[in-house]
Amino acid sequence: MICLGASIRDHSGRAIAGIAVSLIPGEANAPLRQKLGADLRTVAQILTRRLGTSRRGSRT
Repeated sequence: MICLGASIRDHSGRAIAGIAVSLIPGEANAPLRQKLGADLRTVAQILTRRLGTSRRGSRT
């Protein structure tokens, strides 16, 4: 099993939730992992901003 995820942060920058996807190794080729990783980060950043975090450098 291969899992990718990103944290969702509150207004203080504290991780309060996460978003993730799991794949079987046969599905998890490098291009798909890169795309899913980028998509997860984008969604986590959108949700984080909606929760009031404006820090550009917050890790997700």
